[in-house]
Amino acid sequence: MPRKPIKNGLQRRQFGRGERRLRGNELTSYLAMANSEDPKERLEAMKNLCPCHVRKRVDAAWDALYSGLQDIDLKVRQAAWHTLEENHGGRPNAPKRYPLMVEISKTEVNPKLRQNAKSIVRNAQSQKQNIEDKKHDLLGKRSNYFQGKCDWCGDSSTEVDYLYDSEIQIGTTVRLAQACDTCRSEYGL
Repeated sequence: MPRKPIKNGLQRRQFGRGERRLRGNELTSYLAMANSEDPKERLEAMKNLCPCHVRKRVDAAWDALYSGLQDIDLKVRQAAWHTLEENHGGRPNAPKRYPLMVEISKTEVNPKLRQNAKSIVRNAQSQKQNIEDKKHDLLGKRSNYFQGKCDWCGDSSTEVDYLYDSEIQIGTTVRLAQACDTCRSEYGL
């Protein structure tokens, strides 16, 4: 009696060998095809410069992919966008990407591709805004300044903050030390 398979066909396909990798000369030939005059060759290059085929960080491949986003031929642009949307371990926060997306969102003729670029720009702007808001919140919470006397310079009309790692004993009372910003920077407190 034949042995019953453990996995069904869909499960076997999922655990298959996966995407074909580009090796050695194949990568250079696809990079050359990305700069070709023939739109069919550029289309083939955009389909094969996907990170799941390249499998390592090659800046020339990413530059070719980004140039494909601004190609004259619509099918080449769509293939480049498809590769970017899949983004199998790609570089979503690449420094070249944001200015390129801003430019594409203004100049793209195809409404779907323009909308994709606008959504990437909006997401990047909201992430930047969230980071700035968090920085502002943390800066506001960092210190609790109040009017008091600095224990190092003796100035009593300055804003001071508690030093949580230094205590001062006055008689039988122990309190946290207070220092102004100039003394903190001068003495490295």
